[in-house]
Amino acid sequence: MAIIMRAQTLQVFGLSRPTPCCRQAPRLVVKSQRTQEQKAQPVRRPQMPAGIKPAALAALANALAVLPAHAEAGKIFDFNLTLPIMTVQFLLLMVFLDKTWFTPVGKALDDRDATLRSKLGSVKDNSGDLKKLQDEAEKVLREARQEAQALIKEAKTKTQEEQGKKLAETKAVSGLHY
Repeated sequence: MAIIMRAQTLQVFGLSRPTPCCRQAPRLVVKSQRTQEQKAQPVRRPQMPAGIKPAALAALANALAVLPAHAEAGKIFDFNLTLPIMTVQFLLLMVFLDKTWFTPVGKALDDRDATLRSKLGSVKDNSGDLKKLQDEAEKVLREARQEAQALIKEAKTKTQEEQGKKLAETKAVSGLHY
């Protein structure tokens, strides 16, 4: 078998360079010789692994199923078995998401809301207790002031009595009369 290629073709594949001095492109001749043994052997095709053939068939079947159905002329949509199947899939998705996502998340949000409301309610209730405690503290302070004033008054009267007695004693002892 002989292959004849022009230099331009070889240049595209990077196999040779054109010569600038020559007007005609050089030719490349490749000869191949086969022996009798090589011709007698059958050509082997590469074998695919066992799992690739069913996967390729499934991919082809899915690709054909995805192709659009031909609607009659003038129709926008072709309502066939696809619509009820998609409706059932959507409803199943809604049920699945409701059971696995929306219910637990909603419950967690409700628990958090209840906790916050109870804490807020206890803060409001504490304000009433705080007012009671403040009134009680003011009452205790008033009583303490009254007791202190009573003790001061008693101490003053006692001191004045003692001073009056001492003054009277000193006058009596000294005999001075004013």
